[in-house]
Amino acid sequence: MRYFLLLLALAGFAPVRPARAADEMVKITITATVPKDTPADSKIYLAGNLDAVGSWKADGVEMKKLDSGDYQVELKLPKDETLEYKLNRGNWETVEKAANGDEIANRTLTSDKDKEEKITVGTWRKDAAPSAPSNQEKKSTATGDIHYHGEFASKILGNERQLIVWLPPGYEDEKDRRYPVLYMHDGQNVFDVATSFAGEWRADETAAKLIADKKIEPIIMVGIENAGSKRMSEYTPTVDPTLNQGGHAEDYAKFLIEEVKPFIDHRYRTQSDREHTAVAGSSLGGLVSLYLIEKHGDVFSKCAAISPTLNWDNRQLLHQIEADKSWTTRGPLIIWLDMGTAEGTGDDPARSVDAARAMADVLRKTGLVENKEFAFKEFNGAAHNEAAWAARFDQVLMFLFSPPG
Repeated sequence: MRYFLLLLALAGFAPVRPARAADEMVKITITATVPKDTPADSKIYLAGNLDAVGSWKADGVEMKKLDSGDYQVELKLPKDETLEYKLNRGNWETVEKAANGDEIANRTLTSDKDKEEKITVGTWRKDAAPSAPSNQEKKSTATGDIHYHGEFASKILGNERQLIVWLPPGYEDEKDRRYPVLYMHDGQNVFDVATSFAGEWRADETAAKLIADKKIEPIIMVGIENAGSKRMSEYTPTVDPTLNQGGHAEDYAKFLIEEVKPFIDHRYRTQSDREHTAVAGSSLGGLVSLYLIEKHGDVFSKCAAISPTLNWDNRQLLHQIEADKSWTTRGPLIIWLDMGTAEGTGDDPARSVDAARAMADVLRKTGLVENKEFAFKEFNGAAHNEAAWAARFDQVLMFLFSPPG
């Protein structure tokens, strides 16, 4: 079974790609059986990571209702792409869930040839009434002093994205003070429900409260939006042979170190040294965070790997970190590692927890002191989603940025 395939792409807004020739396109037919209690007049939509299905807009493609009561859609997709998708009834408040109400991983398929897929929806999210899709933007939930740097172009990656910078309370008043920086992947999901795929981390509210309560030192947070359909490639250090994708994490690292960080250090009053520079992410964002702390520990001294996708390419990064005898010698480290016990379906949760435990054992073997230089936490019943990550993000921040002394 392919690893829960990476529940990822939460909020990918992919840049438009050039059209492909007809012979490079394949036909994918998806037929969905929906729950019996689905209202007869419901409209069902398929939303996913590719341009052809709306780049994660909830009303990406409307499915046709069949006489059988099932819903069906025919897609023309570029050949050899990985489609990640979910169904909903018009907005993300009505997204599909497992029959027991748990969150599910993104559905995935590879467009290697013409094919037909049959799926069954367990249930719909019940905490909001379904509504017709709307062109109105969601109300922003971003709080505090936030600065947006749109269309931040990368010569290294050949694309662009938005940087979202949250400044701590008092930043404008204390003109001589400089601040540690936390760089966070999947920036769409960090501060604002209006830009997120399925909820936000509430990093702004959480950090503000912890600073006010003097539980963490004041910090700057930088949300780096992902590149949509390029997310999987940029966040993975190696090619996963089961997907034939990935392997450009080093390019992403250069983008972060040579383009993003110099811009932030020039524009804002940062403490730019290694000791005060941290990186954090979830899922594949957690994987690339571990890659950054191992390969570029001269730049980053702190890392939060939240629900990292360690089973990518048969745990290749885990084995690489275990074999590397030099990465812990560059200076003090602080590493947060965690995993929920309900991340995915089938045997995925057990595999995820097992991989996280194996990673924790590797950190112990390096000589890092547990609960001081690294922390490993298992969260009972926690799923692989923004709500779970938001619920424990205060613990992450307190471990990384506890006040000195």
